[in-house]
Amino acid sequence: MKNFLTTVLILIFTVSCQNSTESEKKSDEPVVKKAGIKIAFSIGEVTIKDKADTRKAVLGEILEEGSTIITGEKSTADLTFFDTGIIHIAENSTLSVSEISSDADGSTGLDMPTGKAALTLSKLKNGDLKIKTPTMVAAVRGTAFVIETTKTGSAVSVVQGAVETGIIDSGTEKSNITVMTNAGEKTTVKKSDISAYTSAKKELKPVKMKRPDIVIASKELGLIDANRHDLDPETVEYISEEPVKSIEKLLEESEKSLPSPMHDKEENMDTSEIDKAAREAEAKRLKEERRKKRIETAKESAIAVPAM
Repeated sequence: MKNFLTTVLILIFTVSCQNSTESEKKSDEPVVKKAGIKIAFSIGEVTIKDKADTRKAVLGEILEEGSTIITGEKSTADLTFFDTGIIHIAENSTLSVSEISSDADGSTGLDMPTGKAALTLSKLKNGDLKIKTPTMVAAVRGTAFVIETTKTGSAVSVVQGAVETGIIDSGTEKSNITVMTNAGEKTTVKKSDISAYTSAKKELKPVKMKRPDIVIASKELGLIDANRHDLDPETVEYISEEPVKSIEKLLEESEKSLPSPMHDKEENMDTSEIDKAAREAEAKRLKEERRKKRIETAKESAIAVPAM
């Protein structure tokens, strides 16, 4: 019996030592960090500025907290956001990483003091992405939109999904002044209106996007080619299909608010020979013909992804 107990104790001690050794080995192994915001594509003069230096952007480079990416004239860059989406930075833009989480379920903060960016993100489960400009903050979880900031203010144009939009006053986010900007809407915050918003003299609210706004947003989002980036297959499908469907829907809806083309040709119609029913039929035919032509023109100029 004594020998049996001794044998059991030796076995327990041996297993304990092995587990301890394996645990030490695992703790010594380097932790592989997920690629948060990575440079996936660039054209022209694109530079990275951080605490160390300012250098030319390198494909595959991961932007750390505190890093800033700058695009020059006629220069653009695509950043992948984990495996959930793409951030397309337009020319003459500056985008800084103020906060970055270890995965897409955390909070990530970006600052854009100047320029324009188009974002397409699949639905984030728990985290969110915030982009701040000198006058505006946009918080998203899954959407397609364009955000732009100029000397006079900032604007966000939403094509798909929704963006929670707020006010930035002297670098401080006003959490009590927010509004949801939904698909087909645009929210603008001018520097000259900040005091009116903060004093409740003016209400922050989105407006319906006009046709030129839809075309501009679709052109920016059309430059995003998900197939050339290393993303999750479902994300690629989402980025390639959903925003395009939303743009087409917005273009079709905008057609309804266009004036009838009847007045363009009514003067040339012989009203003495054509009765009221015939004139109405002709007007309907002309309107449908123009509608189809406008949609096709908009698709070709606004949605098509240019060959690289």
